[in-house]
Amino acid sequence: MPAFAAVALITALADRSFPIVQQALIGEVARGAARDRLQASLRALQNAGMGAGALLVSGVLALWGTGAFTHTAWGNALAFAVAGLLVSRVRPVREAGTPSVQRPAAGYRMVLRDRPFLGLTAANFLTALGYAALSVLFPLYIATWLHGPDSLTGAAFTVNTALCAGIGVLVAGRVRRSGARRTRSAALGSLLFAAAFVAQIVLGTLRPGQTVTLVALLAIVVVYTLGELVHSPSGGALSVSAAPEAVRGRYLATYQLSYSLATALAPSLFTGLLALDGRLPWAVLAVAATGAAAALLRLERHLPAEAVYAEPPAAVVAGSTPRGAEPTAATTTA
Repeated sequence: MPAFAAVALITALADRSFPIVQQALIGEVARGAARDRLQASLRALQNAGMGAGALLVSGVLALWGTGAFTHTAWGNALAFAVAGLLVSRVRPVREAGTPSVQRPAAGYRMVLRDRPFLGLTAANFLTALGYAALSVLFPLYIATWLHGPDSLTGAAFTVNTALCAGIGVLVAGRVRRSGARRTRSAALGSLLFAAAFVAQIVLGTLRPGQTVTLVALLAIVVVYTLGELVHSPSGGALSVSAAPEAVRGRYLATYQLSYSLATALAPSLFTGLLALDGRLPWAVLAVAATGAAAALLRLERHLPAEAVYAEPPAAVVAGSTPRGAEPTAATTTA
């Protein structure tokens, strides 16, 4: 047990730290609309890796049995080591003539005083509850309320993973080319979440036959996944760009709490509501997603222009100064 606890602790520390560091790295290696493209590409590759990993491990276990768990662990270790070597070769991108930003002597109190960023974090918490629904609420809802076969859960995960990996970059590119502000595209993603949750309430009220339930559920998963594909790149780039460069790590660590708290709260919240009525958790999620969309639209005028716009209009940029940094030659010229 002590060895297991030690391994689990190290794994949890790495798992919780990785998203923060990855988002900070995106801020270092990409600027403007390139951040949105990178966010979308990473999410697509992540889902492709999850799908490929699941198929690979299933094949290995089918061929060699449970004894192959040791081999898959060694394979994972090798994969992470290679990933670490690749990341170590990545270097920050600096614009010509822009001096490096000095790290100020500031703690998390600086983040806590930034009300717009805290509002952005709170809005993301409401949306993050929806992200947790697929892995936590979907299986319980299908089994206990719809009384559907367990294969429906696998089908829902397969559709979600395939769409994220297959069309994630295309959807994000379409949103980006539309010229939508990041706050508005993230709000649209939240509203698509809300639409999928309302559809679950309707499905849970009607409770049609298994064939209709299967088709309806998969259609709902498609809408849910579209919400994920629209929200994720814009929301991620929004948080990275809204954080002052000099203290980006602290800001993104605070922002990541929205996902961590949602992940920790989701199991008890969903199971408690599901015990009362199978439609109740979907109603709470629909209200939360709608509230997140409204909050994002309200925060739009309070966030820095370089965060709201993937490619800020010259007139907007010229009249704004990023928080946490002095005006630079590049800002003045723009």
